[in-house]
Amino acid sequence: GGKWQAQMKVHGKQTYLGTFTCEDDAAKAYDEALVAQGKSRVNFPSAQEKAEQDDADAQLRANEKTARERQERGELASSFAGVTYMKLNDKGGKWQAQIRVDGKKKSLGTFFHEHDAAKAYD
Repeated sequence: GGKWQAQMKVHGKQTYLGTFTCEDDAAKAYDEALVAQGKSRVNFPSAQEKAEQDDADAQLRANEKTARERQERGELASSFAGVTYMKLNDKGGKWQAQIRVDGKKKSLGTFFHEHDAAKAYD
């Protein structure tokens, strides 16, 4: 059999994580390196990480559906979570980022660019 290597970029530098006889072991080493950097596993997610990803996927599908419906009505709409377009006057508007905290909406700010509002939400 062959050997499997695990490696990743850390701060722009390629980092060697080891050589393994089993593909799963190499993937697990990669996941553990991600966790050490405060990120989620990608190959073998924990039950909590899987549930969080499923929730995020469901939210994305709901956002995309809402965006399509608004676009069909001729409105500007974002498929990003927590981002809406606020029409200020006939000349235009701004993108607003909002989040719910204890059931109440909290504004994260208004932005000229949709991506900036999405980054504020993240």
